[in-house]
This record gives sequence, structure tokens and C-alpha cells, in this order.
Amino acid sequence: MAKTLSGGFAVLLLVGALTACGGGGGSAAQAPGQCNNDDPVRVGGIFDITGAVAEVSQQQVRGAELAVQQLNTGGGVLGRCVKLLVKDAAGDPTKASAAARELIDRDEVDTLIGPPNTATAGASAEVSSESGVLQLVGNTGPIDYQKYPNVFRMEFAVGQVGPGFVDIAKELGRTRIGILASNDAFGSSYPDLIRTAAAQQGLEIARTELFDPQTVDLLPQVRAVKDSGADILVVVATGQAGVSLFKARQELNWTAPVLAFSGVATPQIQQAVGPDALRDVYITLNYHDLLRPPGSDAPNGQKAQEFVTALKASLNQNPLAENIAYSSTGYDMVMMTAHLAAQANSLELNALRNALYAGPFTGVKATYAGSQDSHDLVSSEQLSFARAGTLQDGTLEQVTAG
Repeated sequence: MAKTLSGGFAVLLLVGALTACGGGGGSAAQAPGQCNNDDPVRVGGIFDITGAVAEVSQQQVRGAELAVQQLNTGGGVLGRCVKLLVKDAAGDPTKASAAARELIDRDEVDTLIGPPNTATAGASAEVSSESGVLQLVGNTGPIDYQKYPNVFRMEFAVGQVGPGFVDIAKELGRTRIGILASNDAFGSSYPDLIRTAAAQQGLEIARTELFDPQTVDLLPQVRAVKDSGADILVVVATGQAGVSLFKARQELNWTAPVLAFSGVATPQIQQAVGPDALRDVYITLNYHDLLRPPGSDAPNGQKAQEFVTALKASLNQNPLAENIAYSSTGYDMVMMTAHLAAQANSLELNALRNALYAGPFTGVKATYAGSQDSHDLVSSEQLSFARAGTLQDGTLEQVTAG
């Protein structure tokens, strides 16, 4: 399994890769296709390539790079090559705002993609909406679309994911839900939604525990939830919280199932705690098309199968060591941009919006569709849970009823 790059070394390698394919500063090399590289379509990417969700963002960038390579090989967008310009928000709203301003004012990007978390997405949306630039984001947190009419979400919203936790808890025959959530904007947006959905389905919230994302020992919080009589634990957190969580669960010999996000069940976390720690752990924010049916070696979606093949070739990696849930996000964002420009025959904001309203776009992860009334582009029917610890050649095994 490939080792994860971290710290400044990872950023240097990432910036080098972006520059090589036309994503960094300076003049871009001539694309291999017949597109015009003198006046490229500029796509600005705001990602948290350092910080708590660096691993997620770096994979999203790799997917976006692959999309740019494929587009330019195929003739670009509107006959023009595509250039990806990436800025690091590092999980900081102030940096996200500055990155959006720099991309729009100095680099004159045509559209924006990212960032992946609620705080940085909100900060950058302020700038894109003031500047009249279309922005495709990948966060789950609340977005005021009246305030930010240029922003569209290519991810499940918190209002879809919260009830999804309750659905899978009920499917697993559990009745008393414990919640462990980070006390930041991401974590605090879920408990009330889960509580409401649980009440509607006749399930009980046994206990809710909040914790600082920088906490390295979650034993007190996990013990409190266990002692409440919870028979299933919902974890709303990302990153290294997974190591603390699973170590505490092991120490307490607690075998209740865990419902969580992919960020706390990565291959790196599995290496840190051992595969047994991920037994009966199910992760959300998964898409039906990306997951493998039990007993299968390939994901459900044909485009997902093709994406795995292309990403392996791009990374020279076989089998694929990362979960395509992240890289396919960056890929779909760039491809959605190209699709809208082609449909509109323009990069003007209103033309792009009208093209988005006109009909669905089928990407690798999902089929995306929006309207003037809804800028959340992913339907709840596409939400699936996967079994943690089943990563195989870029995909996870789907949880099926029964």
C-alpha cells in the first residue's frame, strides 16, 4: 500500500505536479490535444491541501488534474485548453477568502471549484458571489443560496446525511443512538438533525458528546456514550479523531456498531489501529455507483469502473490504494464545468446557470441535477453506506439491506 505524503514535502510534490500539467503559475505547456492553449479556460481550485483534511483535498486535486488531462487530450472546452490553478486554504476561512479573491482578481479564473469543508466553502462563497463567478463546492454544511446564488453543491447536504445515519441504524436493528461529534461547524451541524430523524422513526438518542477536534484522547467521551446504554455510535468528525475513537472503543471492549465519515476510517487509520478496530464500522457520504456489491471486484457504476482504470494509469499505481470517493469529487467538478460550458457555448455566469438548470449531468460519483429552487445537486437516493476496512482497488463494499 502506498505511503501517504505529509507536511511540506507533500505540498512541494503537489505543486510540482500542478505546474507540470498547467495547474500552477507560469505558462502552461502545450496540451497534447488540438485545443488552443493561448487563452485557456481557467478553473480555480480552492482546496485544503494542508491542515486537518489535507489527505481528502490532495486526492480531490489528483482527480481534478486527471479531468484536465483528459479534456485537453480531447480538444479542451470550446476549443480552448483547460488550466487548473490551485490555492491552499489550509482549513482557514480567511485564507479561503484570500485564495478566492486572488484567483478571481489576479488569475481571472472563469469558474471556481472547492473547497471541501463548511467553513472554507462559506468564506470563499462570499467572494465568488460578490464577483459573479460560478462556484461548485463539495461540503455538506448549510449554504444560504439566497445569499450565494452562484454556488452549487456537488455533495450530499447535512440534511440528507443526518437522516441517513438514522436509516442505517434502524436497518441494523438498533434503537438507542449515541452521538460523538466535534464541536466545530462541521460536527455541530448534525446532532439536532439526527435527533429529529430518530424521533420520527421511533429511535432514541441515548447521549450526545461533543469534543475538541484537537483532542488526542476520546476515552472519556466514548465511555460516557457507552455507559448511556447506546447500542450504536454515530461519529461526526474527520481526520485523526478516528485513531482516538477506535483505540478508546478497543480499550472499553465496546462492540456496538459505529456509523462515521470516511475521514475517520482511512487506510492510514486502519494501519494505526489495526483492521479489527474497523469491524462493524460503516461509513457514510458514499455513492451507490462508487461502491462494490458484496462479492464483486468492481464498483456498481460503469463510469466509476472507467475512472478507477484511468486513475491507476495516471498515478502508475496498481492496485489503487486510495478511496475514489475523494478523487472522483475533483474529477466531477472539472467535468461538470466543461459540460456546462459546452451546453451553454459560453462561460458567462447566467449561461452556465441556465445550462445547469436545463438537465442532469452524469459524473463518476453521481448524477447531478439542480434548479433555481435547489442548488443541492445530489439526490438522497444515491446515498449509500459502505463497510470500513474493505478498501480494494479504490472502492469499498456496499452495505445492503439485511
